Amino acid sequence: MDLNNTATYIALFSLLISLLSPMLAYWRISIERIKLNQKLSGKRQKMITDALRLHARMRGRLSHLLQVVIEARHQVHHYEWSEKEKQKQLALLTTVEKKLRKRLVKTSALYEKIASLRDTCDWDEEWLRRETDILLKRCNSAFLYENLEKEVSLFCRLGISFSVYHSDSRQPSVSAGTSWDLNKPPAANTLT
Repeated sequence: MDLNNTATYIALFSLLISLLSPMLAYWRISIERIKLNQKLSGKRQKMITDALRLHARMRGRLSHLLQVVIEARHQVHHYEWSEKEKQKQLALLTTVEKKLRKRLVKTSALYEKIASLRDTCDWDEEWLRRETDILLKRCNSAFLYENLEKEVSLFCRLGISFSVYHSDSRQPSVSAGTSWDLNKPPAANTLT
């Protein structure tokens, strides 16, 4: 065995390893990056899907409440009240209807913005989390106000029947009904 040939082979072999090591490291890093991107992509899709479900739920609730307020506005003419009381009630219902329509437009715009995140790579996880938290609070509490008492008070003043229930998250929530007693003033509605 020739020692010069052995030394040459060892030198060539170490040169080959030193050349291949960065390439192998690059491939390993690339594979890890692909795995991480797939994991993040799955997390991202789940976050977006959850946010879209929440927005759809919120939009459905707002649409229902808007319909209830519109129906209540049409019922005001059947009340046996003075003209002044009818005008006051109509003004209140119109104000609430405008607020609901504005909230519905904002919610729809946000829904479209979040839906567009599915196709683009430009997305901000913190922004999505913040918006989802805000909507979750609104969805689980009041539809116009931050606390339950204001919403209950509003329904009483509007003359709309309502019930308070607990959702899955154990947060109190107000649900509006669609039945009215035409002879009762608004304050006569009771909490169920």
